[in-house]
Amino acid sequence: MAAAVLVAKHAVGPLAENDVGNAMVSVLKTTPVSDALGAEVTGQDLSRPVVGTLKSEILQSFRDHHLLCFRDQHIDQERMYDFASLFGEVENHKISLGDGSKWDAVHTITNLDADGNPVAKPFINSNYFWHTDKSFLATPALLTMLQALELPPKGGDTQFADMTKAYAALPADMKRRLDGLKVVQSLEYMRRFTGSAPPTADDIAAAPPVAHPLARTHPEAGAALLERVPELESLAPIVRQHHERLDGSGYPAALSGEAIGIEARIVAVADVFTAMTSGPEALTTEAALDALAAASGTRFDAAVIAALEDIAGPRRTPGAVPQSAARVRT
Repeated sequence: MAAAVLVAKHAVGPLAENDVGNAMVSVLKTTPVSDALGAEVTGQDLSRPVVGTLKSEILQSFRDHHLLCFRDQHIDQERMYDFASLFGEVENHKISLGDGSKWDAVHTITNLDADGNPVAKPFINSNYFWHTDKSFLATPALLTMLQALELPPKGGDTQFADMTKAYAALPADMKRRLDGLKVVQSLEYMRRFTGSAPPTADDIAAAPPVAHPLARTHPEAGAALLERVPELESLAPIVRQHHERLDGSGYPAALSGEAIGIEARIVAVADVFTAMTSGPEALTTEAALDALAAASGTRFDAAVIAALEDIAGPRRTPGAVPQSAARVRT
């Protein structure tokens, strides 16, 4: 499971004394839950607005602990969507269900059949295996947010692993072997390997195989490393911002527009273009440029994409609608 925010649904507990009006408590209280990862957040009511510095405190705590658990909460799907939006753009689902429909951005996951009886194998059971969420997309999910609605008396645990600590514990020679390696992530292979329902042709077209580094570095961690090296310190802002998006939907700071340095905007486009055009079943240059063009001026800098088109492929007619833009999420 990827990094996550867990919302435990129980009776809402008492608020801290410094609660003001209808807003959430402005001081975040966290308690680590293990030596590996994770922290419990107390004294907050997620049904209330986030004010003051609380957003930055939540984001920083998420970066520090990778897993946050907000206990004693009771929020509806609309409020869950709003809270998830604090971390970035909430992703819509592309993959079809058995009846051809698609999940909403906030949806219910269950192991019950149509008659309300537990089943050992639901429609999709790939989440029974260790995984990073949405790794088969060009831009994988930053986090998954879960709210426990009904739990069995025992078993059924959702487990998490801190891959940063796992990587740090590797011998130096193994790290050198992994350095620079890429892996091809495939929705179709994942579905078939895990015994889930086979993907449709539209599913495969919406999420074609994509190559990602075997060992990825979070922009905050990468920037912190560069800041320790005087000769590379000037590159830290580029690394820190290259997952930001023009419309403010990126991370780690949800910057937008000109607040994102031009160098970071260039790296953002190059990073996504490389991911889409790498691997044995990579998109063609034209298809990758189409996908980027669909997000030109919204998620990515239009001038940077135009410059990439000059280098990698023909410039499109202004206003033209790319036919394959819907194939890849950028």
